[in-house]
Amino acid sequence: MDGGANNPFQRAAIPLLEPKLVVQECIAIGQQFRKKRRYMLDRLKTLGIRVEVEPDGAFYLWANLSSLPKPLNDGMTFFKEGLKENVITVPGIFFDVNPEQRRHLRRYEHYCRISFGPEMEKLERGLDAIERLIKRFA
Repeated sequence: MDGGANNPFQRAAIPLLEPKLVVQECIAIGQQFRKKRRYMLDRLKTLGIRVEVEPDGAFYLWANLSSLPKPLNDGMTFFKEGLKENVITVPGIFFDVNPEQRRHLRRYEHYCRISFGPEMEKLERGLDAIERLIKRFA
């Protein structure tokens, strides 16, 4: 046994590797992600969530929550309250590598990471939920 795809599947995939098709697919995917990134950035701005550096790659935003009403300005609270609206974000403190708790400064407590990877309909629903969440604490 091996972990690779079987031979018929590999043969069926060969046409998908045609350079012209690959270039077309890459362009189409790039266009869709640029559209979703712009939508997410614009919508977050209207909700009072800042993104200090717009992403050039991947499909995540590093969102600054500090201007939101308390307690939503804390990434962990934002995460927990978001779950009540069926929205998942990643608290910024999850990215603060601090082995053995040697550093006491919590650098990323007012941040979270938000993905714009899902299809547009899910982004719209998720941002509608974040808007409801913010209005509950306003």
